[in-house]
Amino acid sequence: MRFFFFGTLMDTDELSVVIGRAVQADTLKPARLAGFDRVAVQGASYPMILPDEDGMVEGVMVAGISPEEREALEAYEGQRYRVTTCMVDGRFQRREVFMFEPVEGAFTATDKEWDLLQWQRHEKADFLESVRRWKTAGKADRDFS
Repeated sequence: MRFFFFGTLMDTDELSVVIGRAVQADTLKPARLAGFDRVAVQGASYPMILPDEDGMVEGVMVAGISPEEREALEAYEGQRYRVTTCMVDGRFQRREVFMFEPVEGAFTATDKEWDLLQWQRHEKADFLESVRRWKTAGKADRDFS
């Protein structure tokens, strides 16, 4: 399976912890999703996407996601996201991929853009530790704000 990620899962450490195997940077392929904007979620350190006919979200495409890894991703994303398919523009071609889209009304968007590098510098360590605790606890209580 091929997925498009636009938030914290663009980080190889984060993705590795969630799916349970080491992910190398070269497996993340740059991709763009037209028709959406990425914004920060109120009270959280992760983003959401909103429809915007003029928008473009830079993210990554990851191929080779197994059914078990998809289950882990779905547990990580929780009930406030749903798996959808979309078309993204990769380096040489347009591809259909799966992605996690927020369920309407699940989050409150801010007017701030979300930036991966800023997240990695300022919030990644604490966020990653929360995810590790969640995985160790058997996926019981999910709160990665």
